[in-house]
Order: sequence, then structure tokens, then C-alpha cells
Amino acid sequence: MSFTPEGKGWIQKYHELASNGTIQMEVDQYQFDPEKNLYLNIQDTGLIYGYPTNFIFYPDEISKWATADSYKLLLYEGFILSNILNSQSHVIDPKELIEFYEMLNHKKISKFNLFGKDDDYEKVDFLLSKRLNIKIQGDSFWLNYLSNSFIYTDLILYHKIKMGHQFPELEKRIQFIQKAALHIIIAATTSNGIIGEKEKAVFDLFLASSSLPDSDKNEIESMLSKGIDVNELVLPDELTWIVRRWFLEIALIVILADNIIDPKEQAFVEKLSERLSFNKYELEDAQNSIQSFILNNFEKLPYLTDKSEFQQIYGNVSNKVVKAVSNNKEKLIKELHESKELVALITKSTTRELTRDEKKKVRKQLGDLAKSIPALAVFMLPGGAILLPLVLKVLPNLLPSAFQSNKLDEGNEELKMKN
Repeated sequence: MSFTPEGKGWIQKYHELASNGTIQMEVDQYQFDPEKNLYLNIQDTGLIYGYPTNFIFYPDEISKWATADSYKLLLYEGFILSNILNSQSHVIDPKELIEFYEMLNHKKISKFNLFGKDDDYEKVDFLLSKRLNIKIQGDSFWLNYLSNSFIYTDLILYHKIKMGHQFPELEKRIQFIQKAALHIIIAATTSNGIIGEKEKAVFDLFLASSSLPDSDKNEIESMLSKGIDVNELVLPDELTWIVRRWFLEIALIVILADNIIDPKEQAFVEKLSERLSFNKYELEDAQNSIQSFILNNFEKLPYLTDKSEFQQIYGNVSNKVVKAVSNNKEKLIKELHESKELVALITKSTTRELTRDEKKKVRKQLGDLAKSIPALAVFMLPGGAILLPLVLKVLPNLLPSAFQSNKLDEGNEELKMKN
């Protein structure tokens, strides 16, 4: 496929490939609201965390281009996804995106005097590149991992506008969200009384990535040494689910920067989760989402060079899955004996990667099992899908009898066919 997200005409070329079916515009629609559907479709792409690992629609590996180009295409696909989820075409009117960024920046794109009257797609390319033009380098995995994290707020507000919300002062709204996020990062960083090197690196990166005035940045930076108590956090009014979830996840990112959650940090996370109106299951779901994302994309994240970090995170997440399965072993075996398709798909996953449609079937049927086995309810929460690769790995090992019987059934079917 001859395509690259740079140079003149790449957006038109992308839509041409989508129109002829080369790029499949398949969107997972779950039984949640539009905000949760947006999150579910982008969570494993890295867009939320500032490091692209997978595209939403484009079929090729994300590593084939420079990170900036990949991230630009991923962000554009995020806008396409929002259009689709709001029952519109996958083709975006470039004027709509230009108007969005003009509202965000309080300036007309025509002031740049760089484009002709009919070059709206070129203007979009320029605006996307400009928004992503934050280059922070460092040796820490977490620092590189989170580059350009605040760009996610663009997609959040665009999606809310598509859903019918109005933000008369869009620039102030996004700055208020960024300021609240930075306050949460400070509170998380200082929650145990120790400012670690990696936690400080995450704070520095978020601060540099924000669009706040320098005076606000200086004021926020001075607050780090004093710290902020979780009860003193000033949160924006009318916080919707997708913003609350993002606030919780960036706090967890800071807490997990050293891969350890000590008792004081755990108490902070629980209190913050409560302030954001999440219950304990949703908090666990957010923790699983972040840790599982790292595990699922370990080889695609070149800055994660410390193998001990990977092993520690893997151990934390796998222990949760193993515990949920082991504590309900007998019930699960009974249910799996009655779910031939689920067992067949999980068995297939041990020898090859499941298709997107097959993964959706597995997740749906695991959700059905959760109705009778509450411990599996984690797989029905927004972040549950990202646990799927780990679940597929541990189930056959923990419940061999259920999968052995499936192999016997398959063997008997083959014998019948031969006879």
C-alpha cells in the first residue's frame, strides 16, 4: 500500500483508500454511551497516553513511519472515529476541523498566509502537525511514553462537540482541564511524601506539553515542592465520564511510574477515585487498563528497556486474572463445557492471533459468563477488552480439563467426517 501521512494530499489519499475498502472503517459499538465507545476503540492505540502503538483503522504496522507522522495519522483517525460514533460519515469536512482549532486557538488559519483558498486539507495537516510539535527527549521509558499526552484533550472536546455539547470559551475549557490534570499529577507525585525521579519526569513532561500561559506554568511548578492534598483538588464543573476516567488514569500513570503502589499511594488513588465518582471495580478496571496496555505493547515501546519493569507489571496483572479464574474454577469449567464456541476460540488463540471479530465474540461470551460469575465482571468494564490477550493465555493452563474435552470433541468430529 503506497501511502504515508506526510506531504501534500495524504488526507485525500487516506479517504480514497477508505472508500475503495483498502482501509476498513470497522468500529466496535458496545452497550455504553458514546464517550465510553470512543475510549474503548482507542484505548489500545496509545493515543490516550501519548505514544502511538496501533492505528484505529489503518492496517499496517505503526512503526513503519516516524513517531510524529504516526501520531498525526492516529489523531486524525480519532476524529474520524468520533464522526462515525456520532452516526456520521467517516469522511470529515476539513472546514469542520479548521473551525474547531480556530475556536481552540482564538485565531483564524488565514492569518498564517500559507495556503490557497482551496487547500483546506493542507490547513488541517498544518494544524495537526502544529498541535503535535512538542519534542521532549529523555532516557526514561515513562517520559518518552507520555510525549504529547495533552493532545488527547483535543479529541475529548471535539467528541463532546459532536455529541451536541457547546463550549463558548473552548480555549479556557481545555486550559482548565489541563490545569486540573497537572494538579492531580502533583497530588499523585507527593501522595507518599517522596518525589521520585520518574514521577518528576512525568510531571515535567505534562507541564511542558500543556498550552497554559507561562505564568500559570510557573505557578503550578512552584506547587510541586509543597504538594496538593487530594481533598484540596479543584475539579472542573460538569465532569463527564471520559474526562474523569482520564484524570484517574494519569494519576495511576504517576503512581505506577516506579511500578510499586505503596499504602499511602493506594489510599490516595482510592480517595481520588471516590472524588471522581468511581467505585472500586472501576478503579481496578483503570489500573488493569494501564498495566495491560504496557504488557500488550511491550515490544512496540522501544524505551521500555528495563526487563525487570516488564516482569513486575506482568506479575501484577496476571496475578489478578489468575486469582479471578482460580477462585471460580469449578463454576468456570461448568460454564465452559456449555460454551463450545468460546472454548474453540480460546483454543484457537493458543496457535494463532484471533481476528478482531473473534476477539469481540470472546469478550461478549466472557461477559455472559460474568452474569453468573461476578468476579469476571472486570471483563465487561471499559478496560476489560485489553485484558483479553492475558486471559487467553492463562485460561487453558488453569482449566486444562475444559479445553481437553474440547479437543476430544474436535477429534471425534474429525473421525465422523472421515467415516
